[in-house]
Amino acid sequence: MQRRRCVVVRQGHLIETRVLIAVVEAFLIAVVVVGCGGSGPGNIDGRDGERGAAATNEETTAPEGDRPATGTAREPAGLDVKVVTPGQAYVPAGFGEGSLWATDLATCNDTGSASTSAGSASSSAAACALPAKTLLKKLDPQTGEEVAAIPLKDFSANITEVAFGAGSVWVSSGDYYPGPVGRRQPGDVMLRVDPRTNRVVDRIPVDSPSGLAFGHGSVWVTSAAYGTVSRIDPQTGEVVAKIEVGRGAVDIAVDESSGAVWVAGLDLSEDYVEYDPPKYSEDRKLSRVDPATNRVVAEIPIRAGSPDGGAQSVAVGKSEVWAQSVDGRLFKVNPATNEVAAMVSLGEWSSHLAVFRGAVWATFQAYSAGTGEQLVRVDPRTEHVVASEDIGPVSRVGYGRLVAGGGYVWFASRGGLARVAP
Repeated sequence: MQRRRCVVVRQGHLIETRVLIAVVEAFLIAVVVVGCGGSGPGNIDGRDGERGAAATNEETTAPEGDRPATGTAREPAGLDVKVVTPGQAYVPAGFGEGSLWATDLATCNDTGSASTSAGSASSSAAACALPAKTLLKKLDPQTGEEVAAIPLKDFSANITEVAFGAGSVWVSSGDYYPGPVGRRQPGDVMLRVDPRTNRVVDRIPVDSPSGLAFGHGSVWVTSAAYGTVSRIDPQTGEVVAKIEVGRGAVDIAVDESSGAVWVAGLDLSEDYVEYDPPKYSEDRKLSRVDPATNRVVAEIPIRAGSPDGGAQSVAVGKSEVWAQSVDGRLFKVNPATNEVAAMVSLGEWSSHLAVFRGAVWATFQAYSAGTGEQLVRVDPRTEHVVASEDIGPVSRVGYGRLVAGGGYVWFASRGGLARVAP
């Protein structure tokens, strides 16, 4: 989202949004850019509003207990960050089958030219060129060593999403398209990888993917350009349902406990113009899909402070759903009422989101504060930022994707692939 012209990259998601730059990562960057005016971490606002967020939902447990009647925000503590692959830039894509899965991170020098390693999977800025080929890396979560490199043929590396289920690794390949969409591209596919042989065993054509999740016995794929959610049977590899949710559907999360599938939607209307978006878009919302009927049963408007608005990413907690808006706001949604229960202002432009072991983790950009990408931990009961860390400039860490699993939250840092224990 780019209103005041700020940039954010999102590899696997509105690369994980920002609008309409041919390169999704740049696109994401642009999208995030849209809203450049958030307040600092820890500010809470009860107003109804939302934006977008993308999230990893694995081993999610939010602490129990009622929200305190009163609370005082404390100065956030630092995080104990450990760099696992010093000097080697990776974008974590998912955790499953006992391994961390990632792609290489392309970086740009001061002149905006790309500086990538072989097999780089994403560009860290709009000016960066996309790599000639893409490799999905399988890493040892303890040592960070590369166990396998899986070539992804005819893969659109702009948006790389990875999910796990039914004994397979699912990898989406797609892009975001501004304006009316054309015919499908060769890279608009869902890839199925066998984690035992580390080979691609199936290619399933879908509407250009933007978000990916596994749950309720199915693979769920959103398409920002087409405004659809494709439900795939993992046994047959067939698309068994296609659900209309509106253009700009950039992220998706499955809630096994409440029996819901949540879709984050941004403004990506067909008449969108980068510097002159429409004044209102009904796609700025968080949609709730019933997996029993494959129908949208609720839509929660996401009214962020930026002109674009909408939900950029979504993650599921124990008793709540979290959405992040492009302009750095974090929204807590009550699934029992389908209403926004609280809002936390984090920074200027949102990047990514994850819920893991009793905490909400988010990345965002805060350039006006003289910092780059920030990682914060939010207490889900008090909605306060309790810990934060400057993980590096966007040119070094990309769009700030988060992956939870193996006892850690994983992210790209200025020193290389890093992790932090909850």
